[in-house]
Amino acid sequence: MLEALQEIQKELGPDAIVLSMREIPAGPLWQVWNKPGVEVVATRYISGNKQLEKAVEEQAEQKHTTPVTPGRKEIEDILNAIAEKNKNVSFGKGAAETSKIDENDEPGEPLSWAPTVIRKNAERQPQSISEKPAIQALENVVRELKEGQRSQLGGLKEEVLELPPTLRAIKKRMLAQGIDMLFVEHIISTNLNAISPAILADEHRLKRFMMKQMEANLRPQQNSMAIIQSRVMCLVGSSGSGKTSTIAKLAAYYSKTLGKKVVWVCADTMRAGAISETKTYTDVLEIPMFFIYSPQELSEVLESQTEADLILVDTPGISMVDEDKIVELGSYLSILPGRSIYLTAPATMKEADIHQAISTFSAFKIRGLVVTKMDETFTYGSIFNVTNRSKLPVLFFTDGHQVLGNLHQGDPVGLISYLFGEGLAS
Repeated sequence: MLEALQEIQKELGPDAIVLSMREIPAGPLWQVWNKPGVEVVATRYISGNKQLEKAVEEQAEQKHTTPVTPGRKEIEDILNAIAEKNKNVSFGKGAAETSKIDENDEPGEPLSWAPTVIRKNAERQPQSISEKPAIQALENVVRELKEGQRSQLGGLKEEVLELPPTLRAIKKRMLAQGIDMLFVEHIISTNLNAISPAILADEHRLKRFMMKQMEANLRPQQNSMAIIQSRVMCLVGSSGSGKTSTIAKLAAYYSKTLGKKVVWVCADTMRAGAISETKTYTDVLEIPMFFIYSPQELSEVLESQTEADLILVDTPGISMVDEDKIVELGSYLSILPGRSIYLTAPATMKEADIHQAISTFSAFKIRGLVVTKMDETFTYGSIFNVTNRSKLPVLFFTDGHQVLGNLHQGDPVGLISYLFGEGLAS
């Protein structure tokens, strides 16, 4: 096809316009092994048909537009008018090139068409006819075809791609979830060009295939929930992100389910009700609790609890724009061995705010995310976008208000299952 286009440009010059493109047999029909040829019908504008040009200009003026690039309907109207005007033209191999000239055409004017057919692997034949409006309408399309930019055809994009219903439904679902549009366009176009028609027609198989592709873009957590990620785990985040309730779930899981010795350290001593809330949790779970008011006290508690399997540190919620509070928090975090710090981010949080939180706390070398409040929203695209771009693993997902049973492994499979409305994978 590219060679045919190059020949057309060479013979007809830069004004050459393609009217149609198709594949044709390159030999006898029984020779199915032959590579098919291509047929390109092109023309070069010589002199305009004033009557047709005037009609197009009047139509453009009525729509308050310029007759530079007519829309799809205008192109069809023009081509239909051309076909009607030249309905007596003969086609086919060996046919005479005849035409019927409109009686209103001014005498002495040269014909407004000069059709040329370029066939690769086949002999040339005279074909159809064109007019200047068709040339103007199709020149941009020709340029895009020659450059291989099928995905940039403007308003005709969806029709050019001709997405199968199954792929179109998945694309709609991904965009509705808030997944980045560039990522969606990339994965859709990749699958459209690479997947066999059989899979594209099978909605279940296609969805599973694309879910696996999306999972591959996320960084998985290396260890299972049964393995303690680090002996000291500190949760940071903004106010209301769910740090305290998440620590309660972690304490319940590791102490009651796995039988580990858990210690709760609370640095969130300024928030109203924080102390009583923490004491209620620790009394129910029957685990030791320590309140600290300075980095020195945190260091002393960590040194004294040598027999603990897991030490959970609850920090106060801070504003991401409050530099003084961030510096104060940094004095606590610098005491932690190995910087075992995890950022809590509710699924209801705006994507830009999550990115800002990651940027703010990245100086403390956060090791991953704990995504909370998964049951309080129906869209999870922001979490996918954040984890895809930051490449931070998700340590846990939490949902519900119960202390037991609402803590889940933060693997990519779970997040993708949420995106496609299947809930967490069991």
